[in-house]
Amino acid sequence: MIGMKRTEKREDIFYEILEYLWYGLIEEAKKSIENIPKTEVKHQKALDILVGYIERQKELIPNYGLRKRMGVEKENDRLIAHRQKKNGMSWSKKGSNALGVLQMLKLNNQIKSFHKTGIFDFKWVA
Repeated sequence: MIGMKRTEKREDIFYEILEYLWYGLIEEAKKSIENIPKTEVKHQKALDILVGYIERQKELIPNYGLRKRMGVEKENDRLIAHRQKKNGMSWSKKGSNALGVLQMLKLNNQIKSFHKTGIFDFKWVA
């Protein structure tokens, strides 16, 4: 990880941060970076930049672990890619994410109920 000295501990911290981010645990990832012992830090500025980046992107960092367990990640990729690439479109991250949500609501026959209540009926598949 940029900003740290090359030690065995660096890899442990790197994977700890990645795991937090995989599950969308932004605050825990930031705390892990902030709690790196000063003796392990090579470039504090690089770590500060990383924390700032994570903070700015927190709204776009989903819980990939949950999405994988639900089996929706690949389906979202297919839906969005088909819709956007078929029409030669270029979308913002926010617009692309919104399209994915709408497509999943449509596939789960929940557009009307979501429109009325603002609640998505989330159920685990047995």
